[in-house]
Amino acid sequence: MRTRLLRGLLALSLVTFALAVTLAVANTRHNVRAELASSAALALDLVDGLLGPVPALPGDAARRAEWLDQLRELGRHRHLRLDLLAPGESPRWPAPAEAAAPAWFAALVASEPIQFERERRDADGTPLRLLVRADPADELAEAWTDFSDFLTLLAGFALLAGLLVWRLLGAALAPVRVILGGLDALAHGDYDGRLASSGVPELDRIAATVDRLAATLAAGRAENRRLAGHALTVREDERRLLARELHDELGQSLSAIQADATLIAHTATDPRHIESARAIGATTADILGSVRELIRRLHPAVLDVLGLRAALGQLLADWAVRHAPVATRFDWDPALPERPACGIHAYRIVQEGLTNVARHAAAGRVELRLWREADALRLELADDGRGCDPAAATDGFGLHGIRERAQSFGGHATIESAPGQGLRIHV
Repeated sequence: MRTRLLRGLLALSLVTFALAVTLAVANTRHNVRAELASSAALALDLVDGLLGPVPALPGDAARRAEWLDQLRELGRHRHLRLDLLAPGESPRWPAPAEAAAPAWFAALVASEPIQFERERRDADGTPLRLLVRADPADELAEAWTDFSDFLTLLAGFALLAGLLVWRLLGAALAPVRVILGGLDALAHGDYDGRLASSGVPELDRIAATVDRLAATLAAGRAENRRLAGHALTVREDERRLLARELHDELGQSLSAIQADATLIAHTATDPRHIESARAIGATTADILGSVRELIRRLHPAVLDVLGLRAALGQLLADWAVRHAPVATRFDWDPALPERPACGIHAYRIVQEGLTNVARHAAAGRVELRLWREADALRLELADDGRGCDPAAATDGFGLHGIRERAQSFGGHATIESAPGQGLRIHV
């Protein structure tokens, strides 16, 4: 905005400058012409009033010489050239003096030399011509001095005015930039900042509105995170309950069926019964294995029994077996508690991250690292796969769910990746 306003002021200044120059040139042209005409007319009046008639030749040679000296003295005036011509003589003007003004200024201001002619007669009656020519060179130099001083003053004023307007606009628009910065922060999810007072009532009202908007958005985000955390907690509780029910009810029932099938296979005498019992036992074993895998996915029992470190170690080891020959590495900070409050969330984030690696990364190595930083748990999962553009990744990559889960327990997740450079998840 400041640049646009300054451009407008510059355009206005240029138009004003051009008009001022045009008026100054026209005024200077008029003044130069009037000055030349006045000087020439004054010279003629002096000749008529002071010098009197031209003395006769050769009657009074001394008086004539004195008269000619007086005439030449008038010709030494800086604007004038005088000449006294007998019949048939041509003027003998000296070469025009070179003007001290630039050629472009002389071409704009100067006109043709002004020339007056008077007829005189010698004392003996001989007709003479008295020529008075006004030369503009000296007047042009003086006009140029005034004109250049005027231009310098005008340019200096325009420059000072521009600098002053620039500073004033900068000071006036500084609160606007602060407000824009606050709005930009809101657009990027920073709802905690507050705008300082600018001292301008109108802008302060806008800033107060932005602050209220930020507070409302912050409260809404906190409520959304609380609800999301509650929903995740409820879901994990339901999964834990379902896993327990599957283990206690279906798991025990299947174990009993498998035991009965094994007993029948060992006690039956009919080969058909023995074969059927063995088939029932094998099928039951497969179902029981599937149920146990389902129970493990619903809720890792090892997390409740042995803690997060053991649960993640088992998760990573089982994943490596299923996705060999991918190499894995697991680093655990001994300063971390074995059962942190957010343990299940950390487990789910790693689980989702490993699923993402298996589906999309085509990686040869996966590294998992957990450590304590102040009172926070930090997690990093990295692979050396094909990578992706995090901004363009779809929900199929699971990154959105990782971010939401991290936010649900007061954390945040960042994704670093580029095509061909692997992917790194920081929580």
